[in-house]
Amino acid sequence: MGQDKKVAPYFKDACIETVLADVNEALAPLESQLIARFDHPRYPVIMIAGSPRSCTTLVMQLLIACFNVGYVSNLVARFWKAPYIGALLAQELRRRQGSQSPDFTSELGATYGYEGPHEFGFFWQHWFPYNETHQTSPEKLKNVDFGLFRRELAAMESVFGAPLAFKNPIVINLNMDTIAEVLPNAVFVICHREPLYVAQSILLSREKRYGDKGSWLGVKPKEYSWLKDLPYSEQIAGQIYYTEKRIKESLSSITLHRHFTIEYETLCKDPMGEMERVRELVERDGHKLEPTGYFPKPFESTDVQRVDDDEFKRLYAALDRFYGGE
Repeated sequence: MGQDKKVAPYFKDACIETVLADVNEALAPLESQLIARFDHPRYPVIMIAGSPRSCTTLVMQLLIACFNVGYVSNLVARFWKAPYIGALLAQELRRRQGSQSPDFTSELGATYGYEGPHEFGFFWQHWFPYNETHQTSPEKLKNVDFGLFRRELAAMESVFGAPLAFKNPIVINLNMDTIAEVLPNAVFVICHREPLYVAQSILLSREKRYGDKGSWLGVKPKEYSWLKDLPYSEQIAGQIYYTEKRIKESLSSITLHRHFTIEYETLCKDPMGEMERVRELVERDGHKLEPTGYFPKPFESTDVQRVDDDEFKRLYAALDRFYGGE
C-alpha cells in the first residue's frame, strides 16, 4: 500500500515542493512584467464544475481530446505564480514531442504524465483565498486584484491561441457567481451524477487516500465547520448536498446561455454528443472551438453498488436526511 501511495499522481514530494516554491517566488516578478501588455481573455473561458467524483475529470479529459483548448497541465501547474512562463515552456515541449494519444485514466481527480490536466490548486487559492472552509469570504474578495487575474488568463490564452478550460472543483464550485462577474465571457459546464453513487465514490476515495472513512476529502463548503463533526456518512451526504446547493445558488444569477449540465450516465453513453453541447455553448457568441478529429467511444458507467448492503443503506439514509425527498 505504501508503494502505491508513492507513485499515485496525487502524491507530493516535500523536497520538490520546497524547490518549486522558491522557483515560483523567483519567477513572479518576471511574470508580472511579461503579462503587463495583456488585458482580458478574448475567447470564452470554459469552467468545469460539479460535486467531487461527479465526472469533472473525465469531462476535462474529453474536452482536451476532442477540441483545441488551452489548459493547465501537470507541467504548467508547477508554475502557479508564473503560469504564462509555464504555458510557454509546455507548448515548446509539446511542439518538439508532437501530439499524444488521449488518456482517460486518473486517480482521485489527479492525472498522469506532464500533459495530463491539473486542478491548479495553488493558483486558484491565490486569487480566491480561503481558510478552514473553501468558501472565499466577501471581505477577502474585496482585496483581490481581478484586473491582474484577467491579464494572467489573457496571457495564458495567447500561448494556446484557443479558449482556456479549467477544472477546479473547490474554487469554481463555490465561487461561480464571482467568476461569472469578473469574467463576463466565462461559460460553465456543470457535471451531475446520482448523489448515491457520488457518496459511494467519495467514501471509497477516502479509504484509498487516507485509509480512513472519517478523513475529509475534497471541497469544503461553508457548512464544513459543523459537518466535520458528524458521522462519516452524514459528512459525505452534507458535502454533496451543500456543494450542489451552492452551485444552484450561483447559477440562479448567471444567464442560461452561459451554462448547461452534463449528466454522468448520458456522458458515458454518448461522450461526443455531450462534447458537441460544450462546443455549442462556446460558439454561441461567434467564437470557434476547433475540433481535433478525435471521436471518443462510449464509457462503461461505474454507477453500481461497490460497498456492502449496510454501507449502501447508510449512505442512502444520510442523503435522504439532507435532500428530504428531492
